[in-house]
Amino acid sequence: MSRRIRVLHVLKSSSYSGAENVVITIIKHLNENYEAAYLATRGEIEDVLREEGICYFLLDKLTRKNISKIIEEYKPDIVHAHDFTATVLCAMILGKFRLISHLHYDPPWVYNWNIRTIVYQCCKKRISKVLTVSTDMFQNMVFANKFKEKVIVVKNPLDVERIKQKADDKQYDNLLAIDIIFVGRFVEQKNPQRFIRLVETLKREGFDKLHCIMLGDGKLLEECRRMVKSLGLEENVQLLGFQGNPYAYINKSSLLCLTSRWEGFGLVIAEASILGVPVLSTKTSGACEILGEKAWEICDSDVEFVDKAKQLLTDHIQYEIKSEEAVDRARRFCDMEVYMSYIVSIYKEEV
Repeated sequence: MSRRIRVLHVLKSSSYSGAENVVITIIKHLNENYEAAYLATRGEIEDVLREEGICYFLLDKLTRKNISKIIEEYKPDIVHAHDFTATVLCAMILGKFRLISHLHYDPPWVYNWNIRTIVYQCCKKRISKVLTVSTDMFQNMVFANKFKEKVIVVKNPLDVERIKQKADDKQYDNLLAIDIIFVGRFVEQKNPQRFIRLVETLKREGFDKLHCIMLGDGKLLEECRRMVKSLGLEENVQLLGFQGNPYAYINKSSLLCLTSRWEGFGLVIAEASILGVPVLSTKTSGACEILGEKAWEICDSDVEFVDKAKQLLTDHIQYEIKSEEAVDRARRFCDMEVYMSYIVSIYKEEV
């Protein structure tokens, strides 16, 4: 019997968010012809990987040397690198493995030529395929034309049964109802400070009993804690840090608010939609991909965020309409069998 094809997923982060969720979903749904491992930096992700029963390697620091040691030990046929840093580091490593670059988001620096975009373009020869979650997202990248023969658009997977199962976990039955929830890393991209300012505005305009939750970790967490205190929102905003099961909290929420400055796919929008929770979001390529370019849920200003939040929190008919629309919208992203057959077809090339 021949050896199963080995896939090593490489990520820079130590946290658990959208891209990490995608990788775990891919690994858990690969067929018996494949085995896969997860390589990242040490942190909160370890608890999730252990709970999900996934083979993993965690490093103190993601460097070319450290990754090379794991590749030499694991001997993957395919290295599936997620995002720019992981791709560049893996491209610098000699070996017979095939390199796939999976881009989950579009940070502002990808729109102009600079040292990072030049370095990524220099990896073109080493990269077999570039996977992107959105056509529009990739087309706007400055190096798009250089990679056009290698690009494949692959929507993010949604494991509906897993999401619903975790959302209904009985150990969370005692959670209080949540008015508005924020789910994401506390980093510049996600702009958590804006969420806090929106809550402060809602409170000032009469919604003084709001119960809001923020889930996630990151370098801006302590700044946000201080901000909540300075604005007198201790009774309105709870910062719960990283939670291994965000779905239980989303399921208890009336509304999810996404304040990201940029977003490749906005996986949490689709996840909330599965649970029938309406979403309000900034205009990002990811949000537009899921909600639609001119969707009512896209907000161009703080005023629009606040006005629409008021509508959803007070108008029960409007809320039911948006909740039903969310569930309908989620169905477009729920065919796991089709998604995995597509991933496997990509893996099979040249292996």
